[in-house]
Amino acid sequence: ILGIYDAVFAFTKLVRPIVRYLRSRGINTLVYIDDFFICHASEHLAIKSRNFLLHTLIRCGWLLSVPKHQPVSQKKVFLGLTINSLSMKFKIPDEKLSKFFEVLVMVKSQKVMPVRLLAQLLGLLNSFSRALGQIVRLMTRSLYACLQLTYFSKERWAASTSLSELA
Repeated sequence: ILGIYDAVFAFTKLVRPIVRYLRSRGINTLVYIDDFFICHASEHLAIKSRNFLLHTLIRCGWLLSVPKHQPVSQKKVFLGLTINSLSMKFKIPDEKLSKFFEVLVMVKSQKVMPVRLLAQLLGLLNSFSRALGQIVRLMTRSLYACLQLTYFSKERWAASTSLSELA
């Protein structure tokens, strides 16, 4: 039986030949596990590519959720970020920013906090990296160091941690 980490890894390996096939047919696609993002210069080509993608996935035996398929547009939310296909820029949606500031206030207000709370903050920050760039990884190193000790503790996710001076 596969664990969650192994299942994601295995699924990614299974999707790779499909992605290669799509790209060899001229379909520009960005894939994360089972989420596909297609980007083309014209609306006609985008619709044609989306239909080809859906047809290919069905031929491969996938069961598709029809309500999840939205009309083609120049701005789409993908992996929690808004992508503008004209400027090819990522934008952090207001709701996500609000959630980030809520979690940040909780983290800053506690001297000792649950590991899960700090991990939630780091997860939100990581999700911003497409919009903000690799600076996110650089600037969060000291926060990750605050989690380091819990990797080896018996309590794991039930453990508590505190921010270092550097963090």
